[in-house]
Amino acid sequence: MNLEYINIYNNLVNLSRNKTLFFYFTKKDTFSDRLLIFFFHLAFFFKHYKSKKDQKYLQDFYDYVFRQIELDIREIGYGDQSVNKKMKTYVNLLYSIIDKIDAWDKYNKDEKINIFKLFIEITENNEKFLDYFDKYSVYLSKITLNSFTKSVIDHKFWNMAVPKRKTTKSRSGKRRSHIKFSIKNIVEDKKSGEYRLSHHIDLKTGTYKGRQVLDPKE
Repeated sequence: MNLEYINIYNNLVNLSRNKTLFFYFTKKDTFSDRLLIFFFHLAFFFKHYKSKKDQKYLQDFYDYVFRQIELDIREIGYGDQSVNKKMKTYVNLLYSIIDKIDAWDKYNKDEKINIFKLFIEITENNEKFLDYFDKYSVYLSKITLNSFTKSVIDHKFWNMAVPKRKTTKSRSGKRRSHIKFSIKNIVEDKKSGEYRLSHHIDLKTGTYKGRQVLDPKE
């Protein structure tokens, strides 16, 4: 098995696991959701490197990707008939995305958003989703394919903070667990009858464990 294909695949999967994307796209994070985000990354990848690498290399990588997807589907528990049906659906889906992405640089903002709407149900934050893939496209144009083939690399091209979520009461409680009242151990002095802290001097009589330590208060 070609190690370069493994590294490219792992890098694309790593990109597709961006939590911010899933916050804007879906909160379910199902296999189909992850695969759709992966296909968009893969389509941009083919768009940028189809002219920089020979077709056989990219075709072999394409075959490797779909072998991995088929293995994932089988691990979920689908039978042969269902797997074959789903694989045909996924192949057609990827080709449709690639076809739309091919002229990406010629589209205006609204046209790009409409492309996403063809495949993804996004009711809000369309511009944030678009901004991410615009930056991803620029990023691919600046790096070589070799950077994908060597090892899993840390991609830092996006600047999308994960939106702040409401803090639950249990999380707040755990964070504040150190903020608490401490109960002092107060005892009654046997001789004077005065109340004092345990293992402390009786300030009224000035005694400590029967010994006179301080002058008694008048």
